[in-house]
Amino acid sequence: MGVKLTLFCFFLLPATLWAGGYNLRFKVSERNFADSIAIEYEGGRVFVPVTIGGAQRRFLLDTGAAQTVVYDDTDLSHCPQVGTIRSTDALGAQAVVPMVALPPLRMGRLLFTGMQATVHQRPSQGQHIDGIVGFDIVCKGLSMKIDVAQRLLILTDRKKHFNAERAQTIEIPYQVLPFRHTPYVDVQPFQGYTEQVLFDTGSPYLYRMNKASFEQGLDSCLAQNPEQIEGTTTGSFLRGLHGQEASGQVTLLRLDRLQWGTFSFYELSTRTTQGLSHLGGPVLDYGSVVFLPHRKRLLFQPY
Repeated sequence: MGVKLTLFCFFLLPATLWAGGYNLRFKVSERNFADSIAIEYEGGRVFVPVTIGGAQRRFLLDTGAAQTVVYDDTDLSHCPQVGTIRSTDALGAQAVVPMVALPPLRMGRLLFTGMQATVHQRPSQGQHIDGIVGFDIVCKGLSMKIDVAQRLLILTDRKKHFNAERAQTIEIPYQVLPFRHTPYVDVQPFQGYTEQVLFDTGSPYLYRMNKASFEQGLDSCLAQNPEQIEGTTTGSFLRGLHGQEASGQVTLLRLDRLQWGTFSFYELSTRTTQGLSHLGGPVLDYGSVVFLPHRKRLLFQPY
């Protein structure tokens, strides 16, 4: 627990949360459908091919984003502007950004019309994507399965489509918080301490713990095993869409176990952050995930 370092290491945290101006008035071209869409999976994140304006694009699938995002260095940023929105990123930084009306967007055989997108500066170089597909497709009422083992995204409006899979899954409730429009689940990083975290497929980190949440659970951590605290450092490790995390003390952790429902991640190395606690895309290395919006349940099927 005595290790102290000073580090400045920047890692992008792409999750984005929105407040105000949110709407689900877009339309889906089919009813009573189930469509399987080929995806890419790299670095703990899922990428989906979409077609807009006759051109194929590469979008990040980000459950930590409430709705579609496009970048200001792409032609999509020049779509008709429909207003502005106050955007809050996963570090809590806020900015007012423009919203545009997108042309029809196609994923697989499904055509989404009337979608709006927020326009952002590209947060980092080397990010080879044109935009982000957010959690609004689930909030619209579509069930969604992400299966990186099969490299498939399945979207359906059939409420019973995944019923046959429920016997082999761990069922976990999720919440969509007011003015957030993104999914939150409970985890237990220490015995006797439970926290609510963002389920954020846009993050390349399996788990990051908010600093204040860690301090709240510190007694539980020490009672369980004080050696879970490997040391402290000072630095700034994450970058949100609106800026860099302020430099501060960071605690380095090696958790005996992170409990999620009845599933456990063992010997998990992580660190605290000033941003939101979250489970990230690398969860998908361990199993497929199904969102059931009509039941506010997440089905986790370990591989």
